[in-house]
Amino acid sequence: MATVKDANGLVALNSKFGMSNIYEFNATPKAPISVSGGYIDINNNSILDENDTKLDINMSSYSNIVSPITTLVGNIDNNSTIYNHLINNYEINKSQIFDLVPSKTSKDVIILSNAIYKSLRSSFVFASSDFNQSIIDINTSYEQSFTHITDLKELSVELETQLMTDLGIAPLNNSDFSDNDTLLSSKFYVDALDLNNSSFIRVKTKDDNISDIWNMALNIQANQTIDNFDIAVHILKSTGTIGNIIAKGVCLKDNNITQISSLTFFGKQGTYTSRRPYSAQHEITKNSLFLIQNKLLFNLGYIINNQTIVASSKFTDPANYTVKIYVNKVDVNASVTTNVGSIQTGKNSYYYFDIGSQEINGTLEIQ
Repeated sequence: MATVKDANGLVALNSKFGMSNIYEFNATPKAPISVSGGYIDINNNSILDENDTKLDINMSSYSNIVSPITTLVGNIDNNSTIYNHLINNYEINKSQIFDLVPSKTSKDVIILSNAIYKSLRSSFVFASSDFNQSIIDINTSYEQSFTHITDLKELSVELETQLMTDLGIAPLNNSDFSDNDTLLSSKFYVDALDLNNSSFIRVKTKDDNISDIWNMALNIQANQTIDNFDIAVHILKSTGTIGNIIAKGVCLKDNNITQISSLTFFGKQGTYTSRRPYSAQHEITKNSLFLIQNKLLFNLGYIINNQTIVASSKFTDPANYTVKIYVNKVDVNASVTTNVGSIQTGKNSYYYFDIGSQEINGTLEIQ
């Protein structure tokens, strides 16, 4: 993952386990925003694979979009020379620079963004003959090979792939994947789950980010194809507050999650209960689970922070929490099988896991 910071050093977090180019700050950031490291998802499939490569330039922005173009333009309130040149000489407008990523704008902006990436990487001076030639080269590549492509996302993928080849930039290798696994283990709730037995202990503080507190991962057998399995977590706070989260109809294929049919969040405090189901199309559902290598990542911090029936602060209060994770059809290392596993999903409704489903128990202490 990339390191994203504001001018004061505030670090943004990726709430989707690194498989997204969207980062979020916990407080209002101060411009400029800087980006270093990370990867370029060349084929735009949200999976780090052998088609991708490392991001080898630093980028910055004075908006919530960070791209090669925003890096070149800089702060237009202080100096608008480059911005005016681009606006006056190329098919691009202010909104396409500061409000949208290039792949969601136009073919001209995609071409310009690739050319500017090449120029930044090569330290070409703006508007120099080398800089201008970069734009000509990318445009020529488009005219020769890609004019038939009308889908902007596909065009962006093809032009980036061709540019990486032309620049001799090597794709990722096995050691890069290993490095990414190490990063995920340090950033998210992976190595905290002791997978050599059926229970785990986690200790955090109330000042930790909610994703750092609650994100969890399970090691599963790699390269599995599994249709319609369910995974749930039961959270019981020492004060009695309950939070139950269940993802149903999850499908794995080709090392990717291809479907999550629904997600349900159930909360209970005293006699008060509330339930909120989310459809497959809802952003919370789509961002609830990820599969990277053999790690099934449950994005609980994101879910807790974005659901609306229980205040997320209830899950960062200093307290002890009992946690149970249930999963069926998936062979999870070091979990225990259970004959009766149920999780409350409504005031008078429960979901019962099949006989032979697996269960992991744990305690989470927030100090």
